[in-house]
Amino acid sequence: MKVAFVVHRYGAEIIGGAESLARQLADKLATMTDTQVDVFTTCARNYQTWENELPSGETLDGAVTVRRYAVDFPRCETFFNRISDSLFAHDSPPPSTELELKWAKEQGPYSSLLMKSITEKKDDYDAFIFVTYLYATTLFALPLVKEKSILIPTAHDEVTIYLKLFDKLFAQAREILFLTEKEREFVESRFSRLKQGQIGSEKSSMILSVGVDGPDPQLLEQQLSEILHNESSIQSPSLPTTQGISQAIKDLLKEKTAYLLYLGRIDKNKGCDHLYGCFAYFCWKYKTTRLKLIFAGTQHFFPDPHPNIQILGKVTEEEKWLLLKNAVTTVLPSQFESLSLSVLESFTVGTPVLVNRKCEVLQATIEKSGGGYSFLEAEDFCDRLLELTRDPIESKKGLGEKGRTYVTTHYSWPSAVKTLTKTIERVSH
Repeated sequence: MKVAFVVHRYGAEIIGGAESLARQLADKLATMTDTQVDVFTTCARNYQTWENELPSGETLDGAVTVRRYAVDFPRCETFFNRISDSLFAHDSPPPSTELELKWAKEQGPYSSLLMKSITEKKDDYDAFIFVTYLYATTLFALPLVKEKSILIPTAHDEVTIYLKLFDKLFAQAREILFLTEKEREFVESRFSRLKQGQIGSEKSSMILSVGVDGPDPQLLEQQLSEILHNESSIQSPSLPTTQGISQAIKDLLKEKTAYLLYLGRIDKNKGCDHLYGCFAYFCWKYKTTRLKLIFAGTQHFFPDPHPNIQILGKVTEEEKWLLLKNAVTTVLPSQFESLSLSVLESFTVGTPVLVNRKCEVLQATIEKSGGGYSFLEAEDFCDRLLELTRDPIESKKGLGEKGRTYVTTHYSWPSAVKTLTKTIERVSH
């Protein structure tokens, strides 16, 4: 089989849930089956500007062929915000189709070259897999190959999904794969005709329980030992080198100060301002606390400096696992998620999580796994954080191990690839 993934951004250096999901699925499908996998994506690196920063053309990412195409125009923030204000104003009449399409193009990334290539090569592929519903790479390209299309919407309850143009998109997708049961329930509620069989009754609407590529536990412990005890890998050849670990992270781990970790895009849209406010309140309320909040990821939110808050910026895979393993808890403040890979990654190394209760998907994960707590506002956050930090070792033994068991039981790459392969076979016939 030959399969194409279509996603707005792609690459090891790209921070984003949907982008990471697309890359992982493409890699697993290519390496675990006989499928030839290509990726159609743009030259954009920045999701706010869509500037063409990466070179166009073909490259290899492991076993996957990546085809990059230039974006027609960068996003004009002022113009885009003006359209968005008109579109989503509470007191405005229902928007016209023309206005919705104008918004979709400005939302971007719009690449006529990408769409032209998909049209020309549509007969070369058995299926086209579109990752995330929101962006122009899905909205404008999926209809070109709708009879071979698989949509992984990564949908959640946000204002954009109620635009009428998405009714047509979800109806046109030949198959839809969801990441959680809650996501499927929401989409079937939003697009009620999907569930009632009035449109797309042939859709199977399966759950794609993706796996997690965790670290080697022994390797992780050896790296930590090397950092804490200043043991050189030259002196002990059996120990892994930590030369690739930043000094800031080494210093943090050497301090042995308890910290909670936010991992991902540092952005107000991800609830980082809410997390900052809740933690600052915790520090004000418990003035002697030495607890730290660590932000790790690409920074788009720039809060005021705080003595207990440290922003590391983007981290490597090695650094990510060290931070996750040694955190008291991983915090997910976003209320709009279809699945959080960082929750699964945190569970993988036995670290409990603290999530936004307003996010139904994350709340359901907490209820099913028993791997952490949820919070709403600052007082609630403080109460939950006190429970997690009162005895961090016991929290990890109890909540963390429950989370680890949950991931091991419910998420695996063989299962995900089997589901994906079956879906590809359905659309290719």
